[in-house]
Amino acid sequence: MTAIATDSPPAAANRRDHTAKILTDVRLFRSRWTLIGALALVALAIVIPLSISDAFTISLLTTIGIFSVGAIGLNVINGYAGQISMAQPLFLAVGAFTAVGIGAQLDLALPVWLLAAAFMGGVAGLLVAPFALRLKGVYQIVLGLGLIYIGYFIFVNWRSLTGGNTGISAPVNMSIGFLDFGELQIGNMVYSYQQGLFIVVWVLVAIAMLLVHHLMKSTAGRSIAAVRDNDLAARVVGVNTNRALMGAYVLSSALGCVAGALYIAQLRYASITQFGLDMALQFIIIVTIGGLASSWGPVIGSAVIVAIPLL
Repeated sequence: MTAIATDSPPAAANRRDHTAKILTDVRLFRSRWTLIGALALVALAIVIPLSISDAFTISLLTTIGIFSVGAIGLNVINGYAGQISMAQPLFLAVGAFTAVGIGAQLDLALPVWLLAAAFMGGVAGLLVAPFALRLKGVYQIVLGLGLIYIGYFIFVNWRSLTGGNTGISAPVNMSIGFLDFGELQIGNMVYSYQQGLFIVVWVLVAIAMLLVHHLMKSTAGRSIAAVRDNDLAARVVGVNTNRALMGAYVLSSALGCVAGALYIAQLRYASITQFGLDMALQFIIIVTIGGLASSWGPVIGSAVIVAIPLL
């Protein structure tokens, strides 16, 4: 009779501990207090725009949310993937002028120009990634700066879309079916454009955080982290490093383009001069101060960096 091999008690206990650690690691809320804090933030995202009419406060909080979306995208590359990218303003510009063309000039609905911006960002990331993956360290910084200037040259000469150096008006369509966030009405109360945009922006911040968090805890995300920690070891265990990093660039650039589209929705005016070296440095500082490879870091960093000059 053949004996059936079973795990020894210590091995079974180690397996249970390992499984429990993984389940804890993939949880978005690791404690009751983080869950309470997240629910409080969701409540505030709804209550603040409906209860505060001060235009400056609403505008400041909306700007923080927009930069949070862009910083969450950059954190995928600079934090989780361990690369160095300064090209985020280029992706914001792509998203911004996608919103101008589809949301303002064609007057299509909010979901259409947001999804178009994300799609164009993914395409831009696919185009940039092969060049970025061939470089390391300071050469990636040089590539990022070069992409910013290439983007400036393209957009400043695409006058029908961008208005050249003078810029262009961009009153994007803010409607989702029968609901228009540009003129949000609840009962007899009519809310301002900025109040409606505030809700849209912070809903997208929450979606971006959840998307990146769960992706980074998935098999694809762990492959990205493995490449960051030790590229050679990742290759040895069978990780396709190029595919993992290209996926990171696509996600990062897509979120950057969504941030650019929201930025133009807030200003209702677009100029290529808004997306320059200053913005690149600002995003680098945001993700560094907030904490690289951190779920809440981009939001915290955006709150600090955006608020300080205005306050």
